[in-house]
Amino acid sequence: MHDLVLLRDEVALLKQSAAGGVVGGTERTLAQQIVCDYFCAEGLAERSGDDFRLTSWGDRLARKLIADGAAGTVWLLQSELDVLRGV
Repeated sequence: MHDLVLLRDEVALLKQSAAGGVVGGTERTLAQQIVCDYFCAEGLAERSGDDFRLTSWGDRLARKLIADGAAGTVWLLQSELDVLRGV
């Protein structure tokens, strides 16, 4: 694996999604659509029809961001990600 850098908008979208599990709601902007595709590529979300839902790994990461009070750009080291994944 590799380190993960999340930009401010990505952090906000993950934290918002942790409450409902659906990434970005039903009406996503083009930018949110691109972020959702990125989340899927990283294994943080999965597509279900037109919806994107957080995976269990994505939910754990989102809840960590909330608990840490993360805002702005966040850089997570591979070792931190391994702990969240349970590796």
